[in-house]
Amino acid sequence: IGGVLFLYLPHPDMAYWLPQNNAKHLHSWSPDAMAKTVRDLGFVNVLHSERDMAWGFSVVGFVPNSEKAA
Repeated sequence: IGGVLFLYLPHPDMAYWLPQNNAKHLHSWSPDAMAKTVRDLGFVNVLHSERDMAWGFSVVGFVPNSEKAA
């Protein structure tokens, strides 16, 4: 059974969202680093964008299909 993970995160180029400027944000991720983290968690076919006009970026990963149904 597969699934999709979709993340939309603030880009680190936007100073407002950096942890030192906004106490609600504890981490700052680059698109490459977040895509690597998602891959390391076992997702496959991971794609990521770069900064968009809203100063965010997206990461999409897919859960591998398993032959066994849970």
